[in-house]
This record gives sequence, structure tokens and C-alpha cells, in this order.
Amino acid sequence: MTDRPIEDVLRNHSDYLMGIDGVVSVGQGLCDGIPCIRVGVLELTNSLRRQIPDTLQGHPVDILETGPVRTRDDE
Repeated sequence: MTDRPIEDVLRNHSDYLMGIDGVVSVGQGLCDGIPCIRVGVLELTNSLRRQIPDTLQGHPVDILETGPVRTRDDE
């Protein structure tokens, strides 16, 4: 496990994760009742699975295929 709060870990790694081609969102969620980092991707590919770590500083990372993400202003 980690002593670093998930909010700090997320803040420190968001730019890196969002810089990966195909990543459309990064946030915090719960995975089996445990705080985790959620990474939304356009399409879940083997290439993205290799680029996105399973954990970041002891916190689990969950990859979700979300498709495009739009703001309400885009509607």
C-alpha cells in the first residue's frame, strides 16, 4: 500500500496519463471498495494496456473504455 494520499498521486500523474494517446479522462473512483485511479480511454487496446500502469505509487489503476468524452458545452 502507500502512505501518499490518492489525491496527491492523481495530481502528480494526471498530465502523464492524459498525454498518452487514446486517454480521454483521469479521475478517482472506487475499485472493490478501495480508492483507485480511473483512466478513461477511447478504445481499450493492448498498446494502452502496456502504457498505463496497473498501480501508481501503491494505488490501483482501473482502465475503462469510455469512448469520446464531451463537456455539456459540446452538446
